[in-house]
Amino acid sequence: MIYKVLLFFGIIFNVIAQILLKIGMKGFDLVKSDLTVLDKIKRMVLDPLIISAVLCYGTGFILYAFVLSKMELSKAYPVASVAAISMIFIFSILFMNETFNIPKIIGLFLCCVGIFFIFR
Repeated sequence: MIYKVLLFFGIIFNVIAQILLKIGMKGFDLVKSDLTVLDKIKRMVLDPLIISAVLCYGTGFILYAFVLSKMELSKAYPVASVAAISMIFIFSILFMNETFNIPKIIGLFLCCVGIFFIFR
């Protein structure tokens, strides 16, 4: 049971990291700016949101590593991936004004169906 809880929190940290990275990179025009490559990297590395995203990724990685010590990879990875995709999909629509359409919803549904069959 504890490993399922750790997996859940690992997923949450992964989702938070994705969101922080998206917000942190907003406004960065790394391709068209006049900055040098080194200055662009420096801006990213010193940005508090990017640093927070990296820390969340690291925390999620450590939790996921603990989970893999006891849970089958063939179950842990698909669950973690689909759960993260689902949470990010919902968050993006509700709070980041991203669009959704029928193909995206069908794709998400098929991912969830796939998880159902993996656990049968």
